[in-house]
Amino acid sequence: MDDSDIYDHSSTLRAALRAGLRRAVEVTACSAFTLRDAEERFGLPPGRGQVVFNGVDTDLEAPAVPSAWSSRGPFVFAVGRLVDKKGFDLLIKAFAAICDRHPDVGLILAGAGRSATALAHLITDLGLDERVTLVGRLSREEVAAAMTAATAFVMPSRLEPFGIVVLEAWRAGTPVIASSVGGAPEFVEDGRLGLVVDPHDTAALAGALDRVLADPVLRNELGSAGKRAVADFSWARIAATYREVYGRAVSARR
Repeated sequence: MDDSDIYDHSSTLRAALRAGLRRAVEVTACSAFTLRDAEERFGLPPGRGQVVFNGVDTDLEAPAVPSAWSSRGPFVFAVGRLVDKKGFDLLIKAFAAICDRHPDVGLILAGAGRSATALAHLITDLGLDERVTLVGRLSREEVAAAMTAATAFVMPSRLEPFGIVVLEAWRAGTPVIASSVGGAPEFVEDGRLGLVVDPHDTAALAGALDRVLADPVLRNELGSAGKRAVADFSWARIAATYREVYGRAVSARR
């Protein structure tokens, strides 16, 4: 089971997933959070599954930051599908609470989805049209460039099974603020590899933003620690674990 949205399946797909879990020789999940969901909601017997974290291309060289990003000045960055689950509205509200303390900092949201219009209205209603920008869908290279240029990265998801975007921020050496709801707390050590907060708590999320933006030493420490930690999530390491899983499956079938 991967980091896809497993929470919007039709009844037919739910039944198929239950049947697949019963028949599977091996079951993997991208986090213990996701594995528990498979056990509690889809009938996977406890102890049958194994957590294998997602990975990232750690060999991808950080691109030169285009003038389009460097000319923007300091900014907080977030990227993902513009849907309710991703919590971008929560981030906008938290940013509104502290933006007067950081008048030179903007907020850039990248992605496309059904919540785009509602987010645009929220930005206007909060008087943030000059501070918050929806840039639409970005290419893989553009996301990497934005991560490199960003002052901080935020994953404000209401629920996130894993969060590959955190690994992408680590790869860029950018400090991370991550949602506590889902799989991120399993690999983001709060206070060392990032700040982990409940995005539903506007005051807590705003406080984390304020803390990171106000403290260059903290930003450097979090960014450096993340850049070191991302090596553990290389696809080479993840692939080796999957080879072990597939080997057990083949042996069991024999």
